[in-house]
Amino acid sequence: MLVVFVVTRVVGIQQVFVNEQQEYYPWIDTHAHMESNTVTLGKVSRDLCTSVSCLEEFERVLQHHHVEKTIVMSPPRAREPNEEAEDDLLHASTTSEAFDYGGGGAVLNPMLQEAYRAGIVSSELRSNFELAAKKIAANGAAVFGEIAGLHLSAGPSHPFEQIPLDHELMLLLADIAAAEGIPMDIHLDLIPTNQPTPTFFLQRSERNPTELESNLESFERLLEHNRNARIVLAHVGWDMVGTQSFELYDRLLSRHDNLFLQIRVSTSLFSEHGVLDKNGVVREEWLDFLEKYQNRFVLGTDMFYGDSELDTRSLELTNVFLDQLPKSIVTAIATENAKVIYRLSN
Repeated sequence: MLVVFVVTRVVGIQQVFVNEQQEYYPWIDTHAHMESNTVTLGKVSRDLCTSVSCLEEFERVLQHHHVEKTIVMSPPRAREPNEEAEDDLLHASTTSEAFDYGGGGAVLNPMLQEAYRAGIVSSELRSNFELAAKKIAANGAAVFGEIAGLHLSAGPSHPFEQIPLDHELMLLLADIAAAEGIPMDIHLDLIPTNQPTPTFFLQRSERNPTELESNLESFERLLEHNRNARIVLAHVGWDMVGTQSFELYDRLLSRHDNLFLQIRVSTSLFSEHGVLDKNGVVREEWLDFLEKYQNRFVLGTDMFYGDSELDTRSLELTNVFLDQLPKSIVTAIATENAKVIYRLSN
């Protein structure tokens, strides 16, 4: 597969001008995908970047953007467990020290969604789920993910996914995660109270419901279920439902020591909740928040490296973000927290 890496400075709101004296720090991307992402074209293509040439190009772009290591995982697939996809990710992680394996998005997540749709958990499904999770752990996964708690549909063939966070199998996965010392990566648009689905998503896909159900309490029950289970909330700072404020995150972090936030530096529907303002400057309230909980944050771009033309904005903006952090916390957020939370080797 020929991959063309497109470099751009445009962030969708206003052009970001990178300081000529910008200081670059090595950093770890804890959430990326090797598939292509074509949901905006009305279909979902899952061509994995697994060829030698694609992986080499993948590594070159990581080096160019100062990414020390990337955890690659499957997006949360809604149906039909796909062990081949998991094997491809595992293979990539063994070909280069630049990659680590995140497991479960192609196998555990479909099983979770199946159980919720069925309304019951058979003894066979529970046993198969536990065996699959333990196999992923035995294969050396750095994280269980990507797991969907609430995942809105962005196109006609893109699935809508949800499951109560205190579902029987979610609690089982938390227990396995705690026992194995592996964190869980959860894609969850936090909904404190029932609310209308944003018009953007209703226009993009009929799969989305007209109302989003509250999931905050069930998420807190998951966090409380096993305090030894490390829960990483994905895509923080990328708000697509209007509720993801740093005040909400502050309240959750103060109550749950096993919760960690994965920052995605990108544009979103509700940009007022992003870590950067429209000029690419880190918001003052976020700086204070980051200093307050400096050991609870990691970085995750949600990049799709199977795309034939790669949009590198998230990589660039992450470097812009890191350059503005106080030196007292930048290393923790860039690399050190991830090494501890995901037990990554140097």
